[in-house]
Amino acid sequence: MEQAGKGPAEMDKVTQQKAANAEKPASTSEMASAQAEHMKGFVGELVALVGGSANEAGSISRRAY
Repeated sequence: MEQAGKGPAEMDKVTQQKAANAEKPASTSEMASAQAEHMKGFVGELVALVGGSANEAGSISRRAY
C-alpha cells in the first residue's frame, strides 16, 4: 500500500521537472533575442558614428573579404 501511494507523488514530481525543463529554452531564447536587439542598436550607432548607412556598411564588409 505504501508504494502505491508513492506512485502519484513520483509522477507529479516528474511532471514538474519536465515543465521546468521546458521553460529553460524559452527563457534562454528570450534573453538571446533581447541581446540581439541591443546589438542591432549598437551596430546602428557605430554605423552612424562612422558616417555610413547600414547598407553601405554591409557592402563594405562584403568587399573586405
